Amino acid sequence: MAGRERWLEVAGRRVRYREAGGGVVVVVVVPGLGLSCDFYRAAYAALATAGLRVLVPDLPGFGKSAGPRLGLTVEQTARWLLAFAGALGLGRAAWIGHSLGAQPAMQLAADHPARARALVLAAPTGAPARRRLLRQASGLVLDIGREPLALVPAVAREYLRTTPWAYLGTWLKAARHDPADTARRIRCPTLLVRGRGDPIVRPDFLELLRQRIPDAHVRAVPGGAHSLVFRRPEEFYALVVEFLRVHGRD
Repeated sequence: MAGRERWLEVAGRRVRYREAGGGVVVVVVVPGLGLSCDFYRAAYAALATAGLRVLVPDLPGFGKSAGPRLGLTVEQTARWLLAFAGALGLGRAAWIGHSLGAQPAMQLAADHPARARALVLAAPTGAPARRRLLRQASGLVLDIGREPLALVPAVAREYLRTTPWAYLGTWLKAARHDPADTARRIRCPTLLVRGRGDPIVRPDFLELLRQRIPDAHVRAVPGGAHSLVFRRPEEFYALVVEFLRVHGRD
């Protein structure tokens, strides 16, 4: 299932997103750096089948959405996500942030608790603060060897259709954001998920987030690397559906 492609104007710019399902509970997936809504096909199938309404936007400057040349900060992206939800008339939503997309999802939940019924952070980036860029870059190199061969060129094509300035600018700006500090202000139920083979996101970072978020739950997906949402979609989305069944409803 690919989800229905739709277009919307948010903050004066054209935005593409995909949508599937029609349940009362809305789930918004925030893509990882440089990835478009086309990459999250497993989310449409798994979440819509579970009776949830799922939306995945192309973030500003990525995919087919217009955006600033040098990308947005984490805080700006969080405000943009809020505007995106507002333009669609969404109230409280469950937010799934993947990789770097976890940082603006966390920021939104912390800044606007009334708009987040639940939060899922899949392979969340952002730590440790010292040598963060070096560790992420070296982890990315290691991760390439752990991903399915078919995934690597597909991701490369996504990155190539994004300007290098938007990609690099967004990455550098995200490195200045401290998600561990943001975590202290999150009040909604939160699921933290990591692939056990992820060389970018370390177990101690998830444990740090678990300690700082009052209602946090940690799960690990065996055999999953950084792209666990693509490599182990059945296991990952089964965790998400079960979590939202318990924590994502009024």
